[in-house]
Amino acid sequence: MSTPRRFLKIFCTFAILALLPAAAHAQLRVSLAFKRDTFMMYEPVRAEVTVKNVSGTSFVLGGPGGQSWLSFNLTNGDGSNVAPFNSGRINAESRVMKPGEELVQPVILNRGFSLSRRGNYVARAQVYFPPLQRYLSTPLKRFNVDDGRVFWERTFKAPESQGGGFRKYQLISYSQYDKSRIYLRLRDESLDRVLTTYSLGRAIIHKQPQVTTDAENHLHVLYMGAPKMYVHAEISTNGKVLDRSVYKDPKNNPPRLVQSNTNIVRVSGGVWRDPDAPATGPGPGGTNVRSLSERPPGWKG
Repeated sequence: MSTPRRFLKIFCTFAILALLPAAAHAQLRVSLAFKRDTFMMYEPVRAEVTVKNVSGTSFVLGGPGGQSWLSFNLTNGDGSNVAPFNSGRINAESRVMKPGEELVQPVILNRGFSLSRRGNYVARAQVYFPPLQRYLSTPLKRFNVDDGRVFWERTFKAPESQGGGFRKYQLISYSQYDKSRIYLRLRDESLDRVLTTYSLGRAIIHKQPQVTTDAENHLHVLYMGAPKMYVHAEISTNGKVLDRSVYKDPKNNPPRLVQSNTNIVRVSGGVWRDPDAPATGPGPGGTNVRSLSERPPGWKG
């Protein structure tokens, strides 16, 4: 083969390879979004990967060799790669994608990466496109991992049904963008690890929450979630919310936690609000109770 023809062949090969990513993206759209831009340390870092088939034909969305079709690359604030647990792959089942179909895949990044350090992170999802046997990358997305101030904590003995040993409740306040939240963190002191962390809801922090534990070592928290509105949460020793109630604060009779001689805890005072009742108008008396906070794990109702 003459030299000009050889150079022409090499040029065409590189041109085709350069066009492959654009061709793949023209057939499959992929994007990454986070539920929030800031997460509490040890809190589930939830994201969504959206995949849309715009190729005009059906194909099986699956990874090479039967592996997951979804993986991630993460870097921290100084640009260093965050080492994944399982090569950065997130478990995602194979499925048929019909023309025009859109798939939203929920992801908890902590299950694939250690995100227990404060700081800024940059994430990129990679979706395998079987027809072209290559990965497509989403645009970079930034998020932050932070921690708040522990304002109450107590160590207790866990029941034998949960393995015994000692555990610790921690209540954490965190403020951002002029909004404050209360977080629960449950630690296993015997194993020195965090069992769960999640938000109890928005709170008016300048009003000190009332906190105690009962005879079963359940945690009781009563905090102001909005003006003239209080939230009472009862949490079990494994970190599940057993009950959640909302109370209005009438004049001269605000709700408060009271404890009997046998360590039974209840709310005294205030006026109980039905969380399923429709809003009746503006202001505290007509505010939909569900808007006070996101529903944490274990919500009943």
